Amino acid sequence: MKVDDKTSFETQDLKTLIKLCCQHEGIYVDKVYVKHSKHARGSAAYRGNFFFLGIPRPGPKLDWLKIVAIICHELSHTTGVKHNEMASHLKLGLGWEKEFEWARPYLSIRTKQKSILKRDIKEERYEHAKKILKQKQIQALRLQQQQNKWRRKVRYYESKVGLKTFLGD
Repeated sequence: MKVDDKTSFETQDLKTLIKLCCQHEGIYVDKVYVKHSKHARGSAAYRGNFFFLGIPRPGPKLDWLKIVAIICHELSHTTGVKHNEMASHLKLGLGWEKEFEWARPYLSIRTKQKSILKRDIKEERYEHAKKILKQKQIQALRLQQQQNKWRRKVRYYESKVGLKTFLGD
């Protein structure tokens, strides 16, 4: 299974949680798209082989047990089950929490570590300035070569026509 993760949570932890839900429900999918959303939510096509999962950012709105219930709900849709055919716990009906207690030991989802390396802006700008200077030096050399070429042509034609030097050399 591939998990396309655009959240601040560890992808491997999310993948483990989704796989556990798949094993519990006996349903498997090829791909899960995960991103942050304001509220926990999901979306799946009937008889599809993938689903979308929206997870709130870390904070008071984040309830991992509810995320597990949503994953199981969306997995049901991938088998063709519609809302009116679902068991009440899969529709987050009365008492849904006790149906997902099995997942509680697996709900320690970590957030991704932010890079502690800070960019050195002055170093980047220095490297950029050196790169541009080298490009301009190459351009200046090409221009000098073109000027030399055209000076030779002017001298040649001046010698053939018998005129004074145009360039003042």
